[in-house]
Parts: sequence; C-alpha cells; structure tokens
Amino acid sequence: MRSLGVTLSEVGEQPRWDWTRLDQQQQFLTSQSKFTMFSGGFGCGKTSVLCARVLALLMLIPNNLGFLGRMDGKSLRASTMQVLFDMLPSSYLSKRNDQQGFLQLTAEYGGSKLIYGDFKDLRDLKNLPLGFFAIDQAEECPKEIWEFLAGRLRRKVPVLADNGHRQYHVVGTCTTGGRHYALHNDTQCRRCSAPLPAFNETFAPGADCQTWELIVYNNYGVAVCNPEGPSHWIFQMFPGLPGQHGTSEGRPGYEAFHATAYDGLHAGFLPGHYLPDLEALYQDNPLMWDRYLLGKWVEAEGVVYPQWQRGIHIITSDAKRWDGEPLFTPETALYEYIDHGFTAPTAIGWVAIQKCECGCERLNYYLIDEHYEKEKVISFHAASIRMHRERLPLKLLGTYLDSQAFSKILMGQTGTPRENELYSVADEFMDHGIYPVPNQKDWKAGHNRIGELLTPDPDHVHPVTGAKGAPHFLVMQHCTNFIYEIESYKWKKVRNQLVMSDEPADGNDNHMDGLNGFITSRPTEYTPPRKEDEQPTWLVELDNLVLPGQTHMAL
Repeated sequence: MRSLGVTLSEVGEQPRWDWTRLDQQQQFLTSQSKFTMFSGGFGCGKTSVLCARVLALLMLIPNNLGFLGRMDGKSLRASTMQVLFDMLPSSYLSKRNDQQGFLQLTAEYGGSKLIYGDFKDLRDLKNLPLGFFAIDQAEECPKEIWEFLAGRLRRKVPVLADNGHRQYHVVGTCTTGGRHYALHNDTQCRRCSAPLPAFNETFAPGADCQTWELIVYNNYGVAVCNPEGPSHWIFQMFPGLPGQHGTSEGRPGYEAFHATAYDGLHAGFLPGHYLPDLEALYQDNPLMWDRYLLGKWVEAEGVVYPQWQRGIHIITSDAKRWDGEPLFTPETALYEYIDHGFTAPTAIGWVAIQKCECGCERLNYYLIDEHYEKEKVISFHAASIRMHRERLPLKLLGTYLDSQAFSKILMGQTGTPRENELYSVADEFMDHGIYPVPNQKDWKAGHNRIGELLTPDPDHVHPVTGAKGAPHFLVMQHCTNFIYEIESYKWKKVRNQLVMSDEPADGNDNHMDGLNGFITSRPTEYTPPRKEDEQPTWLVELDNLVLPGQTHMAL
C-alpha cells in the first residue's frame, strides 16, 4: 500500500497539507498509542489533522472499517466532512452516500469503509467490529460515547505476507527470541524450524495467548477537542494536558498532544490579525485567555469555590509549622464527617481544628485524611473508619453524619432478625461501633462559611509557609478525591439557558456535602480531656436526642 503522503503528493496536495509545520500535528498523525487526543486553542489545525488521520487509517489498513462522528450532525457535514472531502480525491471513492453517512474507497486504495454521522443512532454500530473511531469536538461528547465506541474496537484485519498469506505468532519460544512465526498451514517455525502444534486459534486452559495468534493491524480511537475544565473526562483520561493546577495524569495507553493558538500562527494557519483580535477580546478575562489562546484546561465559569488555589490550600502530608515545630499538638481537636452513599461514593473526611497562634484570633481547619469508596456496605466503611482512626495521631472528639441518615426507613433484609424493623443508616453505623451525631443542614450557610475559610485573610500567617495573607482551610496532598471534587464542583446550569442557577450541580459533591454539613455545625476547636470512663458530651447529647415524630431515640 502506498503511503498517504505519496498519495496526496500525486494529486498535488502535499504543499497544502504539510504536517511538518506543526510538530504536534505530525506526532498525533503518526502516534501508535491506542487512544490519542489532540487538544489546543483556536486555529491550531485540529480538524484537518483529524481528517488526515482518518484517511491514513482508511488507506494504510486495507478493508478497514471506521466511524467518524461529532455531537452535532449538521456541524459534522458542514465542517468536518468538507475538510475530509477536500483532502480525498473523488477518484479514490467507489461509493459515497451522504444521506446514510457512508463511503468506501476503491480496491486500489484498500477498499476500506467509513461510517460518519452524529451519535443518535449508535445502536447501529452495536454489532459492528470497528477498526477505528474518530471524534471531532470531543469535548462536546459525554464520556459514555467514548466508552461505547472503545468497546467496538475489535476488528481483526490481518497483516498479510508478501505472498498474500496470513501470518501468525505461535505458542512456544523461538530460538531467535519471542514466539514462533508461521504462515497459514505451516508445520514448523519459519525462523528456527521447530515443529509447531496443530493449527488452533483458541486459548489453551491457563494460557495468556492463543495457540495460533493472527497478526493483525492495531485498532485506534482518535479525537480532537477544544479544552474545557479539569473536571472533564478528557482531562481525567489523557495525560500531559495543561490545566489550572498542573498537567493531567491520565491513564496508561492514552496519549495527548497540545498546541496553542500561537503555535497555529507560527505554522501559518492563521491570518495576522486573528490573534490580536482575540487578545483584545479576552484581555479582561484571563481564564478565557488561558483556554482559547493557550489551550489550557481551566474552569472558565461556574465553579462553586473560585477561591480554591492549590498553591496556597494544599500542604504536604509531613508538613511542619513554618518555625519547624510540629503542625499539631496533643490538644488539637479532630473530627470526622460522613456523607454516606449507596451507588455514589461514601466520602469521609478527618478534620483537625486548632486556634491560630498568629494573632488573627480565628480557627484553622485541616483536612488531614479521607476515605472514598462506592457500592460498599456500611460494615466496610466502619472498618475503614476504625483503621483511619488508629493511624491518626490525634484523638477523635466527634463524628458528624448527614442528618437525613437518621431518618427511619425500612432496611431489614428478608430472613434476618431485623426483617420487619424500621431503622436508619445512622443505626447501621452504630451497630458497627461508629456513633455519629446529625450535622446541621443549611447549604447556603455552609457555602458561605467554607468560602470564608478558603479566602486568604490579609492578617493571617500561613501556618506552614509563614507567608502573610493565607486561608484558614488547608488540605493534605494525599486527599486526592477531595481535591478533585472541590476543583470540579460547579453551579447547575439553567436548562436551555447560558446562566447558572444558585444551586450546585449534582455529582462531584460527596465530600462537598459532608464538609458543608460539618462546617455549618460549627464544631469547637478544643474540648478538655475527659476521664476514660466518662461518656463524651456529644454521645450524651445523642442519647437524649428527640427527632420529629419520636419520643426518644434508643441507641
């Protein structure tokens, strides 16, 4: 098969589609990673290089089958497909049906097929094994679209030998290294002449590879996107993307490339006036500047806690005071909050509280540990709580649980002693030795108090760095789930409008709800030590607690 570069050169397109002008384009075009994303600011050639990658996968892998999609079908046809057909000479096509969203190349160019369209009828792809998929404007797509298409990547296109025969790796160790190598119907290895087992493409019991494994072309998922906020699934899945608080970590097997609008200008993709116009437009909006000019993944709007900054709110797990003394003393108060979930995670945080010694007369709050698990029973969470308590150096003074968890609901299981008993989530925790008190439910009050703690106080000295003008809420760096939530916690958008409501959006709110109820409850920073046989005050209060509709709540 001829290369895409040779093919384009033959039709006089090579000077126009010069992928060496922007290194990131060339790297994206030639990447061998299974999943690849090209992200960047305006005008850095994302759609054009996506189309080139699609054509390469069609032309260089014979009899391939791919899908090219975009959330908006009209935009796909008006923009993406126009770029693709501008690159693809009509003489290369044996079939094209825009109404059905289908094209096929001639046999001379491999005969591969491409399905294109939006994502409304993905069920049609359910039983089709794809060799690749490609998405334009991937930031518009929900994560489920990506996962659905990734699940369709199972097309096996054989890499044929020069004589047209299929090639195989065969179980066993070849003297030249690796597995044996054979063509179909061979009885011995073509490298070391060792005898081969009978032809069998199944997995032997306990084997980690097929007896005869067909050598096939790789499958790929590729996409391009404009940057969104760091809570977006793309930022979470693809490594190396620049964000508000550092680069993304991503997953193994995923590769991302990033370019700025200035890269596009230097490559000659943009007219000279374009960037000065954008700079004038965004000069008073640094977040939009970062996103659309520099291609950074930043929350441009709608975050619930814009005061949060990693540089001033996160401390290391072994942090000491700025003067070298231990950060906590034996008198430092420790509390825990629980936000219980069933399918959603159960989030638990351990918060140390102490009176500041810098003279500002306020309290410092430290989130020093966390537990974050979903779809687990309460006994699992209770065991984890006890483990965390044992390893923390401070003495626990109280546990706060969402007040709704104290409501009585029918939770008994058939065949158990409590089959017909009404009891609550709080009762379940108590059954396992965890004795919580209900927190205060006033989200708006809690939101304000958390915002006050996050806002740098000009009279407050940072307890770790010693810098003046510091917040009163700090988080240890290993509390990664809390950090993710507070950075992705956004206001809910009003449906069919661009404005935000005064309520937070659902999701990414387990720690946020737990912390809110805890802070609203106004726990004290210090309780004098008690005798070992003396019941803690909060447990006595719980024993005497009367809820609406009850005469007394028995422990």
